[in-house]
Amino acid sequence: MEAALEFCGAFPECSSFHVTALSQDKKQCLVNRQSLSPQAVRTSLHQWLSLSRVHVFVRPLLGRLVFLDLDAFAGSWDTLIRLRAVAETSAGHFQSWYVVPNNLARKTALWVQQQLTQALCADKAACSGQQQGRLPGSCNCKPGKSHQVRIVHRSTHDLDEAVFLQLVPQVRLVVQGSRLAKPTPQPAGITVDRSAADWRMACTYFEKNPGATEQDAKRGLASQWQATRPNQGYYVDLTVKKAAEKVAGSTSACRDLDK
Repeated sequence: MEAALEFCGAFPECSSFHVTALSQDKKQCLVNRQSLSPQAVRTSLHQWLSLSRVHVFVRPLLGRLVFLDLDAFAGSWDTLIRLRAVAETSAGHFQSWYVVPNNLARKTALWVQQQLTQALCADKAACSGQQQGRLPGSCNCKPGKSHQVRIVHRSTHDLDEAVFLQLVPQVRLVVQGSRLAKPTPQPAGITVDRSAADWRMACTYFEKNPGATEQDAKRGLASQWQATRPNQGYYVDLTVKKAAEKVAGSTSACRDLDK
């Protein structure tokens, strides 16, 4: 109950919420309230959270809202672009909410969401313009899971424009006659994705260094990463984390990738 109230409090300017409750198999809709006032939400929270084996989803109805579904994020929530809220929906899986500041009004929330989805490697299929997230305090009752959705970060700040602009590609313009225009794109060469090589490298590191930590791997491999990503730090953190888990689970799993 407290987590749900804390989440709603992260959006003080929001006058209505969309709340949905689905059966465990998601075939039956038990609740679908498309525009509830904050007071109505607070009044109904106990009833919704008391439902057994039910998924409860929510979306603050703000035109400037951005929602992302992030898996295994390894960065620092406290410093990442001033989020409104972050919820852990199961071990290592997160959902995050941002609010675009008024001075970025010329950039739609959908555009910002598309840029952040790419920069933070979010789940594209779960980041549509009207996507709901799991209500903190509810239970993620997917088959094989029984995780209480919890708040891991909460604030009332808008998205940090300066940090956001560092993440997105810069648009370069050239003078063509009497007007500005984007440069004519040159024929693209063959782009080779080096992430598979990075994955093998990270797995090999843990295989050859039993007991090494993720920090040890990041220091030892610092100058050897071949692939580049808009958010390189997040890419490295995620690759190292997954490689450590893979090797810990089965030392032969990584070798099988090369067969």
